[in-house]
Amino acid sequence: QYQQTRQRLQLFHHFIGAVQMPWRQPTQALMARKQLKVLHALDIATTQVYHFTAIAIAGMGFFTDAYDLFSISLVTDLLGDKVGRRHIYGVTLKLMVICSIASGLSFHRSRKSVITTLCFFRFWLGFGIGGDYPLSATIMAEYANKKTRGA
Repeated sequence: QYQQTRQRLQLFHHFIGAVQMPWRQPTQALMARKQLKVLHALDIATTQVYHFTAIAIAGMGFFTDAYDLFSISLVTDLLGDKVGRRHIYGVTLKLMVICSIASGLSFHRSRKSVITTLCFFRFWLGFGIGGDYPLSATIMAEYANKKTRGA
């Protein structure tokens, strides 16, 4: 019975493969050849000014992202010390949830209004994330017991 089941499955897979593969194989082979050509062109390319420009731009993006998180964390830390960390942490969480949902729901007939609302909510989402990073670490450190604190 095992042998019969195996043979039936082999026949089924052979039939399905024969039905589906004729139009898929040439496309897959063509895509593979194109990808190999692109990879070969990258392998033999020499280092140019463009590569250093790309590295500098990527580095500046990383630097500005870190600077943004640092400046927002200073603001939320000061507010957390004055108003209370748990309260400000709750505000940043609410801000992240609301702005995430609003970013996903930003649609309209005109492109300009979609981009405007998306940028607006993404800006405030970034503010919430920047406040969440330092406050979550601080709150976890405050509520950790003596044995595991700092370990």
